[in-house]
Amino acid sequence: MKPSIVLALKDGILKGSMRSVSVDCMQVLEANKEYLIAFGGHIGAAGLSLRLENLESFRMQLMKFQYQQGIPMQETRFKEVLGRLPLDLVRKDLFRMIQDFEPFGQDNLLPRFYTEAQIVDVRYFGAGHSNVKLQENGARHNGLAFFKDLRENVGQKIGCIYSLQWDKYNQDVVLNLEHYEFL
Repeated sequence: MKPSIVLALKDGILKGSMRSVSVDCMQVLEANKEYLIAFGGHIGAAGLSLRLENLESFRMQLMKFQYQQGIPMQETRFKEVLGRLPLDLVRKDLFRMIQDFEPFGQDNLLPRFYTEAQIVDVRYFGAGHSNVKLQENGARHNGLAFFKDLRENVGQKIGCIYSLQWDKYNQDVVLNLEHYEFL
């Protein structure tokens, strides 16, 4: 399955985003960066901009690209991880401190962390997403897994790579589960 890209044109520059549930967006853009003005993001989503005159060449390269299906959590993924961050240290003050380093993108990557936790509850929402309550050494925290139904995995232990994001609905920090595997 190939990723989806949506672009808008303004003053000869196309800007937009790439999304995928099974392809590493940053790997695809990195391999085709000669056509791009700028890009940044993470595994499942990225933003990009390019000149209109590069669109057809970029499109042709994307059609030829050898897409690797699945986003396994391999040792190469750990090079993206800043370190292990236990759930009891995930707080609003840490999130605010990280936000002081914005804007995030290709040259200033959003910090990613690793933890191992047990899934204690899952709430299914939207078009196939899971709000997961994780527990590690007595500390609990909510995480989001987009395009994944994890309701049948309650009670299982996972290792996950995550970034922090703000949950506007609950007015709290939530883990954006970017990669995970069951332990």
